[in-house]
Amino acid sequence: MITYNIARCYEQLGDSPKALRNYRNYLRAVADAADKDAVNQAIAYLETRLATKGVQQVLVYAEPSNATISIDGKVLGNSPASLELVPGNHQVNVSAAGFEPVQRSVVLTAQRSMELSISLRSLATGVADAPRATPAFEPNAFAPPPAPRSSSSRTNGPAAGPLPGWPAVPPSSPPEWARVCSSAR
Repeated sequence: MITYNIARCYEQLGDSPKALRNYRNYLRAVADAADKDAVNQAIAYLETRLATKGVQQVLVYAEPSNATISIDGKVLGNSPASLELVPGNHQVNVSAAGFEPVQRSVVLTAQRSMELSISLRSLATGVADAPRATPAFEPNAFAPPPAPRSSSSRTNGPAAGPLPGWPAVPPSSPPEWARVCSSAR
């Protein structure tokens, strides 16, 4: 999964908070990951690195995912949200229109990061919003493929011109990411 690779990159860049968050996202997405033990060891190492800086991470997942998350009065945005804090007592608030807000008091230790999952109750039904799995893709979310070409217009090579809906790019110009990467060297 891509979040594992992102976590590895952040770890190599020395960005412990972002690496830790992405490793946790990876384990949430792939609960039965074959490399779960190795990822947990990486998480423990990153927690140790944060502890040497005198902070730990609080990572909050909320349902509905558009819920606003704040910690100690600082609005972090929507789920998931994370913040590095000094160990001690903290107040986590989660709210969304049409749902009962939730306030939790938590105690963050110096040795371990904290992950919270909070499901808000709907004001209309009084039932906690059921977690929804996000599909890897949505069927019919994309335009249908172009109609097949007639046998008389087939070629043995790639089709000439851009794909329908894509801008024409001269083959001699590298993509934007290639120009950025080469200028950074």
